[in-house]
Amino acid sequence: MELVKKGRGISKKFDNVTNKSEFIDLLVNDARREFLGEGQIFYMYKRLNRLIPASSYYSSDILPTDENVVLPKPDSESNI
Repeated sequence: MELVKKGRGISKKFDNVTNKSEFIDLLVNDARREFLGEGQIFYMYKRLNRLIPASSYYSSDILPTDENVVLPKPDSESNI
């Protein structure tokens, strides 16, 4: 397994993770590679309440607040 990890450029081991923050960082890094192009990373950042990294469209990272990540109810549902 170590040979496979080394071949894929995975240098960090999960054995020596000492705290939750470090584990989440490793998890996010792995998920970014795993879900590339699937549109799932946004939901992971939203669920973990982490800053969403800026793309070429935005100049700075996006804070996942309700104003930024929650869509408003459509008029057809809000008039009920």
